[in-house]
Amino acid sequence: MKEFVVKVKEVNNGQEDSLKKHVAAVWGVRETKINSTLGELAVIYNEEAASPVDIKQAVMDSGFIIEE
Repeated sequence: MKEFVVKVKEVNNGQEDSLKKHVAAVWGVRETKINSTLGELAVIYNEEAASPVDIKQAVMDSGFIIEE
């Protein structure tokens, strides 16, 4: 298992569940944690089934913008 942290713009408490739901749907994702204060999404995933690219795509597909 690996952990990947991505910065997400403008995540507030009301949107956390939606973001977590989209990312959790990625095959291989085991756990998601959001720190809306810092705008960070931490994801624990199986590196044989998912990748950071998959996780980033799920974030963008859910309508959020990733900070680079």
